[in-house]
Amino acid sequence: MRFAADVKGELARIEPALACCRRAELEGLLFQGGSGIRTLDPSTARVAMRLGAGPATRDGAERGSATRHHLAVMVPQADLPWRWGAAADCDRRAFMRGVVLGSGSLSFSTSGPHVEFVFRRPARAGTLRRRLASAEEEISHAPEFDYVIINKDFDVARQDLQAIIRVERLRKARTPDTP
Repeated sequence: MRFAADVKGELARIEPALACCRRAELEGLLFQGGSGIRTLDPSTARVAMRLGAGPATRDGAERGSATRHHLAVMVPQADLPWRWGAAADCDRRAFMRGVVLGSGSLSFSTSGPHVEFVFRRPARAGTLRRRLASAEEEISHAPEFDYVIINKDFDVARQDLQAIIRVERLRKARTPDTP
């Protein structure tokens, strides 16, 4: 149990560098449904607060009670909806990190790791399954291409694209039979 908590703690300490990644991770935390995050894990509540949500409040237990209590974090609604299909790879990774932190349960045994997701709305499981399948299908086509640009940092991606264009122009300029 402690090892699983350590793994989730490490995920919670990852600081998304870009605003789009922070937004995607927050969307992942909210993926289970609702306008807030309710968790027993303080590191998950800290992630929600760091990503721009409101302060955490105790929920579900009387003061001095021996029962466990949840931390509830309310999240303001965003102006623009986040969409998986239009998201960059770094945003998709951040979204999945949020889903694991907000809805995931990790366990480790001799047979290997086990990840389970618990959603309030059953339709969310099918949505997550489709998103993971589409990502796997997209990644399977990578060997078909001559170049791969990772769009994590816009400036770096732009420089990579400019370098590819330059290389292709130079290659064609040196090949006399190229139309």
